[in-house]
Amino acid sequence: MERSCARCGDKFQPSQGQNGWANKKYCSAKCRRRSGAIKMEAWRKKDRADNPEKWKQKQRANALHKNYKMTVEEYETLVVMQNGLCPVCGNLLPLVEDENGKHPPVDHDHKTGKARGILHNKCNRAIGLLGDDPSICRRAAEYLESK
Repeated sequence: MERSCARCGDKFQPSQGQNGWANKKYCSAKCRRRSGAIKMEAWRKKDRADNPEKWKQKQRANALHKNYKMTVEEYETLVVMQNGLCPVCGNLLPLVEDENGKHPPVDHDHKTGKARGILHNKCNRAIGLLGDDPSICRRAAEYLESK
């Protein structure tokens, strides 16, 4: 499969490396160095060290988009629609969960991938451990009420 170098435009045959195509964009290491890719990566590492909060927010936004196809604003809108409360236990949702230092998780349907709401970590895990099955949840509630 022939490709064009991202810097000089020359046609080249990518070499097979240890992890598949080793040289995807550039025809040579010289073109890669001259492209500024190495300088950009060094800048990113320095910026990550200098601005950890910025990169943490960026990582969160990327994870929300990748996993649930939602933005941070849509996440926050869900919390507002729930009046800041967990729909399962009815307690106030924290801005950040105490036990793991992360934001409360997005509860979603595992079949469709669609987000249902924002829950406490424990509430979300409880639903998941019950197989996301409403009838099992009802039986568990009936069992607890009968004892």
